[in-house]
Amino acid sequence: MKKALLTRVAITIGSCLLLAGCPSLHYAQCDGFSESNVASWSMGDEIGDTAAFVDNNGSPLELTLISRHDSEPHRTILRRKYEINEVPCKNWSVRRYGIEGMDTVLRITLSNVERFQGQSPNDQNLTLSITPENRDGVPDGNQFSFNAINNPESYYPREFQAFEPKINNQLKERYLVDATIGSERHAYVIEQKHDYPAVISLDDKRVAIRRVMIAKDAGIVQFEQYNGRVFTRAGLSSTQK
Repeated sequence: MKKALLTRVAITIGSCLLLAGCPSLHYAQCDGFSESNVASWSMGDEIGDTAAFVDNNGSPLELTLISRHDSEPHRTILRRKYEINEVPCKNWSVRRYGIEGMDTVLRITLSNVERFQGQSPNDQNLTLSITPENRDGVPDGNQFSFNAINNPESYYPREFQAFEPKINNQLKERYLVDATIGSERHAYVIEQKHDYPAVISLDDKRVAIRRVMIAKDAGIVQFEQYNGRVFTRAGLSSTQK
């Protein structure tokens, strides 16, 4: 098997040389994850950090950072006709938050793509995704993925898209300018919601999320469960700003 693989590689290289049609390999040395690029969207950086919420009945809830894994410095290679400084670098930080009194864990992934070497962090594509999981790390419920969160006006509508009942898994999204969520005012908020039934069975130990709102300088500022409970971020003025 190994000999056959080496033969195929040799033939490929030989063909490229004969035909002069193979693009050169370009690579970039990526620095690894940088906290400075996503700090404004994090709910906590150190294990044990908490984010406080309160529901529409006044009951408190805490999310606690229980694990974190960041991308390390690495080399990115593209077999395309790009200039060396055009090879993109993607870095990410995966953070898992335990939910007080629940079996559900929220896996939040912050990632940024540097499209070319030296690109300003403010111009890079920054994404935030939220995946509910069980304690073993198995996805368990609706997923939310927010793209271009540092430049939402170029990506999101100002109003929810019209709902089309014939389309399954309908996800609506929008962004709000100068929005007040709970007692906190934010320059802008991005909101996503699922307009279809819960994909998991509901019980007292699982968090089935229907809607999420995120904001700069805070991360998640509000989320709604299918059972009607709405959790809004509390205490931001003293902890985040």
